[in-house]
Amino acid sequence: MQRLHSDVPSKDVDAAACLSLVLHLDDRPTLSTCLPTLHAAMMQRVLDHDDDGICNDTQYFSSSLMHAGDLSLFRGNCLHFGPANPDAETRHVLFIMLTPDGGPDDSKQEYVNCS
Repeated sequence: MQRLHSDVPSKDVDAAACLSLVLHLDDRPTLSTCLPTLHAAMMQRVLDHDDDGICNDTQYFSSSLMHAGDLSLFRGNCLHFGPANPDAETRHVLFIMLTPDGGPDDSKQEYVNCS
């Protein structure tokens, strides 16, 4: 399972103006990226006031069954994570980041500090 993160550190650019796209390529169904079920302001409150944060509580995230051609599209500042692969085979996706001119380097993803 991937660590909880956002694709664009908000201090670099307007992260909300960036979009991340995950396109599923496999013929067999697999799980999507886990995306928040709460509005961004509520997610921030949970992060700020919950001692355990949201790192160990999947009630704040949802994943769907995806087929070839299905995609997830979300803002660059959206907290998310990739679920563990439930299949024996490797799953294949295409990740695309859409950014304004001079956009961020996605190698600088911002991870939530989970202890």
